[in-house]
Amino acid sequence: MIQRFLVAAGLTLAMSAAAALPAPAEAVTFGANVGALFPPQAAWPSYETAALTALRATGATVARTDTFWATGEPEPPVNGVHTYDWTYDDKVATALSNAGLRWQAIVDYATWWAADSGGGENPGVAPAYVGDYAAYAQAFARRYGQGGTFWQQHPGVHQEPVQVFEVWNEPDMNMFWQPSTNLVEYAQMYLYTRAAIHAVDPTASVIIGGLVNASTSLPTLMADQPSLRGNVDGVAIHPYRDNAADTMEAVAYDVSLDASTVDAPIYINEYGWNGTPGTWQGTTEANRELYTREVTAELGVDPGIVDVEAYCWGCGDAFDSAFELYNTPAGAAFAAGIAADEPYTAGTTTANAVTAAKTFLSTLQQQLGQQSTTKKTHKKHHRKRKHHKKRKKHPTHKKHGRKRRAKKSAR
Repeated sequence: MIQRFLVAAGLTLAMSAAAALPAPAEAVTFGANVGALFPPQAAWPSYETAALTALRATGATVARTDTFWATGEPEPPVNGVHTYDWTYDDKVATALSNAGLRWQAIVDYATWWAADSGGGENPGVAPAYVGDYAAYAQAFARRYGQGGTFWQQHPGVHQEPVQVFEVWNEPDMNMFWQPSTNLVEYAQMYLYTRAAIHAVDPTASVIIGGLVNASTSLPTLMADQPSLRGNVDGVAIHPYRDNAADTMEAVAYDVSLDASTVDAPIYINEYGWNGTPGTWQGTTEANRELYTREVTAELGVDPGIVDVEAYCWGCGDAFDSAFELYNTPAGAAFAAGIAADEPYTAGTTTANAVTAAKTFLSTLQQQLGQQSTTKKTHKKHHRKRKHHKKRKKHPTHKKHGRKRRAKKSAR
């Protein structure tokens, strides 16, 4: 088997040299997954600019999408020298920044020349060379992070440097860590990558990639790598459940579990439902609207959660279209959930987020012929609950259209 932890030139394994844990955000940020708007090997949809403008108008200030290692570094280094192609990422950074959205970047997946030989060369395969993955993440941070070269070279672009770097997506799923899930290897890769990014941007938050089974994955990660405690900037969680109540019960459990394990800020950067009953995460459109509003509002008042991002905005293909929030009643419900958290959004990165959300909500409701949504008080669920109901088993996690496209396009 290929040597998995090959050290790349210019990086250090000394975790003691890593920057200290950044302070948690003072206020929760809201956003959505927008990967469908940026297919890496196809023309972007004609509504890309309008969709991003509408997302910003909901009160959202961040957008989650990928930086594809396979796109940014399609060829292996020569004599230890890496060569990167930032054409795609420059376009993404420009589009998001000019819309007033900050890029929450998912650094994924293994490029063909650095994929684990046991898993083939498909996207989602674990990287055989973690040092090279960390080198790519570091180069990306050097270009798009605080004080990055991209911002220096493009003074006309609205300045929204990347502050949050997500190490992989759903590493506790076989589909995204082939040939089989290995949290020991992932934990080592996370620590190595965090040190690499902090070496060029000490202010960055480097977070554990979205976990779909946090109730088992977090304890496993800590058991395998106790040094994670105190060396994690955040944990991303994807609490897909059948309804709002089950979602919030799962989140409450995961937040309390996080407090007793890694003790890091929580990022809920995927959640949502589709409007096709009988399918995965499927429900009626009326329920989808209700669940979206309630969960968005509730997540925004939990003291352990710093970021809330719905799935998905600007979805395009046949599968993802059922999850679409853009220009739908569920999108208005998303805006209503943000507006309900007005006391908690005062510190968001872009000004006037709440006012924009209320304006968007009012306008869209008029267009849809709906009655005004009544703002209700939401009680926060407590991260220090003494008792929790047994959480339901996570449903089968089927492929999202965005992820399917990412896998196909990186082949």
